[in-house]
Amino acid sequence: MSNSLFILIRDAGRLALYSLVLGPALLLYGIVVNIAMEGSLSERFVQEARNLTEGAPAGKVMQCVEYSSPELQPQVPNPGEDISPLPYKVPTISSCHREPVDLNLWIRPMDATLLNFWLIAALFGAVLGFMSLLRLHRPESITRNAFVLQKKEQHDER
Repeated sequence: MSNSLFILIRDAGRLALYSLVLGPALLLYGIVVNIAMEGSLSERFVQEARNLTEGAPAGKVMQCVEYSSPELQPQVPNPGEDISPLPYKVPTISSCHREPVDLNLWIRPMDATLLNFWLIAALFGAVLGFMSLLRLHRPESITRNAFVLQKKEQHDER
């Protein structure tokens, strides 16, 4: 009984390690390596910090704010009017206008994004840990068992 309990506790600890530590660490390592292939990491960090703070007053960050015009509502034709298809509407190009935004309006969505990223990485780690547990506890193949039994019988005969 205690042996099976020990195995369950060990497997639960291993699964927690994979899902909470190793999975997010491996995913973060992959992202850092990918970013490092495009150039210097410190240069990228400084550039992003400059983009956020350049020209912003204290307590605010510069962020791209998009203004979009309201969609045109289709008009219902009056009785007796010619019903023709609406003219082709040229898609408007959304322009990015950088404006100072309150720091809290930038922090909350960024925290939510980081939390979602960590949850996805934890799920990745849980799947990785579950697959490693399956590999540890997989049954040995029948041919190997037969080979081991044959060797054991030969050893016992001596």
